[in-house]
Amino acid sequence: MAESNASHRNQSSVMSQSARKPEFFLYTRLGQNETKNLKKAGTNRDERRVLAQIFDLKSLTNEQPYETPDKVELLRLDFHYINYNFCKEHYFSNEKTSTLIAMFDAILTRMLEKQLSPQQGYQMLRQHLQDHSIQRPPFSIAIFSAQEVQLILEFALETLLRHFSLYEFAFNPRVELILRTDPVM
Repeated sequence: MAESNASHRNQSSVMSQSARKPEFFLYTRLGQNETKNLKKAGTNRDERRVLAQIFDLKSLTNEQPYETPDKVELLRLDFHYINYNFCKEHYFSNEKTSTLIAMFDAILTRMLEKQLSPQQGYQMLRQHLQDHSIQRPPFSIAIFSAQEVQLILEFALETLLRHFSLYEFAFNPRVELILRTDPVM
């Protein structure tokens, strides 16, 4: 009987994995041309400008010199720039760069929208990386090697997940409740 239950659990686990529709990030947020433009950018300032255009950070793409940029958009740009810098440091190809930046953007957005914990974000990242590290179409595509997956997980722990409360505080609107009591006469 115990063997039957274990067998049933394994089958349902396999079925749930195959029933789950994977989400692929290759050239979704950053297209081929955008990724090439990002790689061609000569300076940090140019890279940041290209990232601001890709992620539609309007207050940062305006060319008006006396306009103060939005602090939330600056933080989002810094987030993407740190991720892009990681890709550059590890000599990631255009495909890997596009996939990783889009993946981190989607994870941050989903964590903020659904108020997920860093542990849940880590599990989501592991699942997405698994979908992008094994060649098994249509369930997964091999973009990252096992060593790169480990590097990405360590990087995410040191950046996104460690500082998630900062992002959560900055990106979510602040709500204050003011209670007042009036004396009853």
